[in-house]
Amino acid sequence: MPVLAQTFAVAIFLLMFLIIIINKLPAYIPALAGGALTVLVVFLIIMKSPATVLHVLNFGQITQFSFWLPGHEPLESVGVNWQTIIFIGGMMIMVEGLAKVGFFRWICLYVARLVKYKVVAILVVFTLLAGFLSMFMDSITVLLFFALVTIELARLLKFDPVPIIIAEIFAANVGGSATMAGDPPNIIIGTA
Repeated sequence: MPVLAQTFAVAIFLLMFLIIIINKLPAYIPALAGGALTVLVVFLIIMKSPATVLHVLNFGQITQFSFWLPGHEPLESVGVNWQTIIFIGGMMIMVEGLAKVGFFRWICLYVARLVKYKVVAILVVFTLLAGFLSMFMDSITVLLFFALVTIELARLLKFDPVPIIIAEIFAANVGGSATMAGDPPNIIIGTA
């Protein structure tokens, strides 16, 4: 890749990252615009290579029958890893559905009620539950919902939520790294 193309790719990435940090737009808008600008400016205008775009996007692997059979995915290391993208997309759809119906809030409040709203018991149970749920869905998403419910309970019951949230973070990291579905690096390794 020529130096000019690399420079523009880095500049587009930094601009996209800055717009996401400013937080005036939903994060998906600058991410999609950054991807489109990279394809347009770097690959098509500077490099003048539509074949490189097709090679990097790697759409051909999706059309292969073996791609859709578990354990028979093509092991191409070049371009977009569509197995990982599709897996994470499906998992995010599932998590969004669970969040919309109030699953995370319900499970946290149900478990807190089972332990009679005792702070030490909430610490233990929320930690174990965060680790367990992180084994089956993205650990960061689990932490976002658990942190919100923990802060809500802390305001109601008048306790410091920080130790519980820190324990949930550790448990979610351990649970997330225990299975293929818990963390994106595990998903990439598992699909390969």
